[in-house]
Amino acid sequence: MLVKASTRLNRISKLSTQKQYQHIYDLCCDHGLLGLLLHEAHPQAHIHFIDIKKHIINELEQKLDKSKFDFNFTLKARDICGLDIFDHSLVCLAGVGANLIIKFLEKSMNLNQQFDLIICCNQHIHKLRKFLFDHQFKVYCEEVLLCQNQFYEIISLGPHADKEISLISSGISLCNNQHLEYVSQQQNYFATKAHHTDDQTVHSLLERYTSLKRKFICTE
Repeated sequence: MLVKASTRLNRISKLSTQKQYQHIYDLCCDHGLLGLLLHEAHPQAHIHFIDIKKHIINELEQKLDKSKFDFNFTLKARDICGLDIFDHSLVCLAGVGANLIIKFLEKSMNLNQQFDLIICCNQHIHKLRKFLFDHQFKVYCEEVLLCQNQFYEIISLGPHADKEISLISSGISLCNNQHLEYVSQQQNYFATKAHHTDDQTVHSLLERYTSLKRKFICTE
């Protein structure tokens, strides 16, 4: 059964196919669409659907039973922080804010857990990037995409990745007009913030986006 989902969720699923996994976690799973896409990409994997809201898990359980999906899965209604995660598995976190992702990662680091991770947060991406940079996370790959009139950054990380993460996405292409629009948005955002703060991170990001915008070879 093919799952219909947004471009964003399909791209996350596509990025997951760089490796094979026995266990995949769809954290803050909401409607479960990402987990179902991940099942299609990894039919032999055990999919873990986790969400703190019990009614969401109950509704997803009914949906899976009604649709007669035939694969190994687990449903849990609980906080994602401190979750027992199998080593060498894949964790996906999409549609949540940077603060929750950071809290989850801090707890995972304390537990010395080892897993690959695909992140697509919906707010405060630069706060998340600063955290990842400060804690020397390594990146497999990154993408920037436009979905339903909103830009998203997707970051694929893991203990065996070898690329340094930076404060702005390495997934920005200098010959992509949509990415030029994204860079312009970020430049304007940080230009406005810079007028009201002496925060060096804000001013540094403004300089980086301004410099990057000059490099674009797109035709507007």
